[in-house]
Amino acid sequence: ADLAEAVRAAAIVTYTTSGTTAARVARKRPASSILALTPSLATSRRLCLLWGAHSVHTDDVDSYEEMTAKAGQYARAEGFAKPNDIIVVTAGIPFHTVGNTNNIRLMQV
Repeated sequence: ADLAEAVRAAAIVTYTTSGTTAARVARKRPASSILALTPSLATSRRLCLLWGAHSVHTDDVDSYEEMTAKAGQYARAEGFAKPNDIIVVTAGIPFHTVGNTNNIRLMQV
């Protein structure tokens, strides 16, 4: 959240299986919108109740390149970013592991 504010990011995109990553970001009450991408329908429904978060149920990703591409696509499609905006992307690598958020990336949409 602090990084997003420092670079004036249009959105913070979190890849989350359990919803914990999005909840941790929301706890900081960032000025940037939170876009939570999750392969779990139950988690997606739960995240709708989270402060400042918008949840999207999506297929899981299998590579770093796919993750960044989808983050930009969903940020634009859901109206959180325009071309050339900066977004913050968080995820856990290796993928498909719950409770493993260990990666943060700034990217231009």
